[in-house]
Amino acid sequence: MDNLANADAVFSIANIVETGLEYNMKPGDWYGPSTMIQIFEHLNSKYNPFKDLNIISFPEGVIYIETIQKKLQKDSNSLIILIGFRLGINHINNEYFPAIIRLMNHKSFVGISGGCGAGALYLIGHNENNFAYLDPHTTQLAIPSIENLWAQHLTYHCEKPLYLPFGSMNTSFAIGKLEYNQKDFI
Repeated sequence: MDNLANADAVFSIANIVETGLEYNMKPGDWYGPSTMIQIFEHLNSKYNPFKDLNIISFPEGVIYIETIQKKLQKDSNSLIILIGFRLGINHINNEYFPAIIRLMNHKSFVGISGGCGAGALYLIGHNENNFAYLDPHTTQLAIPSIENLWAQHLTYHCEKPLYLPFGSMNTSFAIGKLEYNQKDFI
């Protein structure tokens, strides 16, 4: 439903491009992971599509624990924490992958926005030497109603898993975590 804007489709391409202008991004520019997580936070705050879910971003990889704790105390809502990283210039050193995998195995992990070359990918899991991913460029028309969802649910499945070798991951990426409350946040 990317042809919709405003509150009708909060995270649509139209809303992302409009908000991107506030971050000096023009339509057609490459929106890196750090810019995107700021835009997601902005759109979520502006339209509040989920009454019980907030988003907070740390685009430079510096996490302010006090900011997260205050947000979790102030609101009784859940919180998606988006953290931007840059690990290396041309490639990520192999020493970082065990830490990335530990983050992926944590119960609060919701994904990595990153990619390979000029392509954006959503990394959702791993095996011994690869990340499993979803490709956001694979699109289809929106299902017109919830009644049609079950009839068409198989069209949302890949014919085979998609994998990216660890060493092929871009150096810039963002990790997402979901914290349900102050008690669960560590």
